[in-house]
Amino acid sequence: MRRDWRLWVGLLALVGGGLVRAADPTPPVESSHPPTPGWALLVGCTRYPRLSEALQLEGPGNDVVMMRDLLVERFKIPAANVTVLSEAGGEALRPTRQHIEAAFQRLAKVAKKGDQVVILMAGHGSQQPDIPSADDPEPDGLDEIFLPADVGEWHDQVGKVENAIADDELRGWLRAIQDTGASVWLIMDSCHSGTMSRDVGEVSRQVLAEKLVPAEAIKKAVERAAAAGEKSRGREEASSTLQLADNEPSLVAIYAAQSSEPTVEKFLPPGNPERTRRGLLTYTMHKILTESAQPLTYRELVQRVQAQYVAWGRTAPTPLIEGNIKDNEVLGQKRWPGRSRILLTETSGQLGVSAGELDGLSPGAVLAVFPLDGGMTPAGHVRVTRLFNQRAEVEPCEFEGQALVASLPVGGRCEIVFVDYGASRLAVAVDPLDQPGSPIPAETKVRLEQILKQLDGEPASLIRLAASPAEADWLLRLKEGKVYLAPAASAIDAPPPLGPPPAAADLAEWLGASLKGIARAENLKRVAARTTDEFPRGDLGVNLEVSLERRLANRDTEKVVWQKAGIDLFDGDVLLVRFKNAGRVPIDITLLYVDSAYGITSVFPAAGEYNRIEPGKSLTVPIDINATTRGLEHIVVIAVKGEGQNIDFTSLEQPSIEVARTRGPQAISSPLGQLMESALYGQGKTRGGSRSQVNDYAIRLFSWNVRSGQRPAGTPAP
Repeated sequence: MRRDWRLWVGLLALVGGGLVRAADPTPPVESSHPPTPGWALLVGCTRYPRLSEALQLEGPGNDVVMMRDLLVERFKIPAANVTVLSEAGGEALRPTRQHIEAAFQRLAKVAKKGDQVVILMAGHGSQQPDIPSADDPEPDGLDEIFLPADVGEWHDQVGKVENAIADDELRGWLRAIQDTGASVWLIMDSCHSGTMSRDVGEVSRQVLAEKLVPAEAIKKAVERAAAAGEKSRGREEASSTLQLADNEPSLVAIYAAQSSEPTVEKFLPPGNPERTRRGLLTYTMHKILTESAQPLTYRELVQRVQAQYVAWGRTAPTPLIEGNIKDNEVLGQKRWPGRSRILLTETSGQLGVSAGELDGLSPGAVLAVFPLDGGMTPAGHVRVTRLFNQRAEVEPCEFEGQALVASLPVGGRCEIVFVDYGASRLAVAVDPLDQPGSPIPAETKVRLEQILKQLDGEPASLIRLAASPAEADWLLRLKEGKVYLAPAASAIDAPPPLGPPPAAADLAEWLGASLKGIARAENLKRVAARTTDEFPRGDLGVNLEVSLERRLANRDTEKVVWQKAGIDLFDGDVLLVRFKNAGRVPIDITLLYVDSAYGITSVFPAAGEYNRIEPGKSLTVPIDINATTRGLEHIVVIAVKGEGQNIDFTSLEQPSIEVARTRGPQAISSPLGQLMESALYGQGKTRGGSRSQVNDYAIRLFSWNVRSGQRPAGTPAP
């Protein structure tokens, strides 16, 4: 089994038995953008008749619909070129091993040089003993396998799980497509470990090898690998599904998580009345590609996915990317068409628009409605009052001096002109189970919930008591009788990041201060992630270029970019944040560091430091990395148009935030300052950004993992 890479098919995304939606009868808006010469294969394995009921999966049929619609409507891949294998297609399109192999073989026949091929695998992944090979042994003695719908039992005589698709086989199928000269984008919303979250409405996507293969066979395979002198890489590094060689031709692969992180499907969009189970990676990629006004490369797409996770308050997972075309534009597009068709509708007297949360709308968003004759002056505006997956209810409103117009042209084209960020309240619940998993005393649960109710009821509170742990962002978790705080999406066995309170501290005061600090830090990251590049910048708007470099021991520098597993920085590294004002107006810069303990520190400017960059000028700010706090950390860059007195946002620092916020009143009085005050304090007048306002500022979010100890000798920069 000669291989250039190992294929770890952990639980591949888009598992499910949902229906594939029929083609939209509404004709698409004509665009000069040509159709993408491409093909797609979407595989969704949901029902496994020969596996237990506990291993059946839900909801990924919704992911298949999302991906199909994205490829057909956004990227213009012909609908006839998209093959979907799922339970919804009946026996002829059931995702069995035979049907999956036949679909791969067909792609290898029809694809040609210059085509774009998208493959989304969906279903459970597991492992089986590796068939010994002198030239290509598995380090841990186990092959990774994908489980089609007709997967069977382990056969000791042949050393295989019946009908399972081994990594070697899948590699060969992919290579046959690559040999045609086509480019292949492989998406795997896959689980690399057996760890999962508890009681938060998330479902892991993995079948442990022990569920398929006898323990004795696994033991022999592991012992055989050890005897051969191989060392399992296990969780020692961020391994991926495909260990791609640097020269792997025309292939890019995106995975949902690193080897030590859980990958889940959950109810999405959060809080939406039509939410259903969806793969986290697939849903997030769809959201980003739908909302983005500019073309993205595959690398940029993965970075945006991770930034969106940060905006949702998640510390995991971290998506992975590899392949030699990761810096190509997604599906090779030279440019994208205008925003998706958003039209004004009316049903039983209720106005609506033909777009929803999956299209980038948010509650309170404002859309301009244009006349039916194609005129470029808005006939009026509407505000979103109720949001669904792919539709929204709206009402006429006034906007930026234009009066409310009650009678608007139904069928008119709509364009988003205002995004409402609002003050996001941190949803908190009490975990009914302690670590390692015993029910907590009833009286303890009641007492903790009473504290959360009090915090919920405070004026302008950033905390709310969640209806259940499944609805929570954070959990109060007991360990050895002491109270800790942990993200709801964290793994069951992960050590809680905050707590317990000091022995002399009042529990209610400690919880209140800690949760408010978490909420402020999370809201700052959320606003930064959501406002990045939302609208194109005009010539007179803020146009800021930001790059990261690491200073080497010999004083040279090297660029810091997202590699397949993200960015790792070590104790002692010096990070250089370089700014360039590429616009025509002065810019005032603030650089905030958000550590993994939810502290917010102003790196630049210091007290009295000049922070304005004139057009065409550059500025470099060094940051010394230390391991005082470890884990996922961030910098938030805030740039505003420089007019009059300098503006900075050092007032957003924590923990001395109540004192610090008295500084720099000119920042808080600005539209962006009011937006930040609303997000970080639950009050303020400005809740969002209009098209004209967002040209006056720019926000960037960068994230990395801080590792303990100094960078190992010979370790390259991220």
